[in-house]
Amino acid sequence: LFYNSELFYDETVDLLLEHFYSLFVEVTEKEYKMKEIQLPPVDIDSVITQTVSDDYKQCDLCQGLDEEGRYSPDKVAIVFNDQHITYGVFGKLVEHYEKNILSLDFKKDYVIGVYMNRSIEMVAILHAIIRSGCGYIPIEQSLPTDRIVDIITDTQVEYIFHNLDENDEGLREIQPKCNSRFIN
Repeated sequence: LFYNSELFYDETVDLLLEHFYSLFVEVTEKEYKMKEIQLPPVDIDSVITQTVSDDYKQCDLCQGLDEEGRYSPDKVAIVFNDQHITYGVFGKLVEHYEKNILSLDFKKDYVIGVYMNRSIEMVAILHAIIRSGCGYIPIEQSLPTDRIVDIITDTQVEYIFHNLDENDEGLREIQPKCNSRFIN
């Protein structure tokens, strides 16, 4: 096994391997829906603390983006293809999506589907979902329709964010097969 020993402690890698092995055994022995898979308990704070070496500031990605936005709002935060967005504009976009998420009366630890083309908007929505205390299920648009429907059904997501045209053939094919609400 190869890994960057400047970023990860041996104990952290051992713990991650143990959890990967447990997950592998769990899903290969029986047929499960994603929400039924049980992993051994882990003290995530200790994993994060062990994972980040002392040379790196200990904060999560969302906190880092928010903090950088306060100090450098005019600095470029994200570049995607020929588009770019500053930390200040990105922060306002994230706040907009976060308000939308919270207005839907989500509970903490709620899981939201994300069925989007890769874009700056997608990064902002993922950031807003995490900041609102929810989790997300990325749904790859290139998958066959039946697989996408299985993912949505198995995870029982009630809301799915998308950035597609309402007349998109894939979206029109998936929506009637799911009990989820699609939000553009």
